Amino acid sequence: MLKINILLHFISNFEAKIMNLLEDRHRLERLDQLIRLEVTGSPDELAEKMNVSRRTLFRTIESLKELGCPIYYNKHKNSYCYEYLGKLIIKFENNLLDNEELNKINGGCGSFFYRVPTHDTQPLYFCPAKQDEFVL
Repeated sequence: MLKINILLHFISNFEAKIMNLLEDRHRLERLDQLIRLEVTGSPDELAEKMNVSRRTLFRTIESLKELGCPIYYNKHKNSYCYEYLGKLIIKFENNLLDNEELNKINGGCGSFFYRVPTHDTQPLYFCPAKQDEFVL
């Protein structure tokens, strides 16, 4: 019974963390949209629109700046703006090398390594010259 309670507690915490991540993503996408449209209003107005404290808003904007978002406040427009056109994109990108990319890495001298399809997060690469050897 104790194991079941521990498992249920773990699942509950995991679901809560996933929901927090989804809420954070939604909040960042909404902030990005308001900045791109240049309709954020003053920091106080924006904090109210975003349903966060002024301090949380400033921390979020500072974090986005550290990630490379060129955000500044325009007093004439009464809005946060981007210095140039762009969009915040939050996604996971698959960085596995395909056989063509492996060929380029090998200087165009033929593909020495081939990616072996797996369901693992860590890809395997096979080298025909060294039979039965896999490289992580």
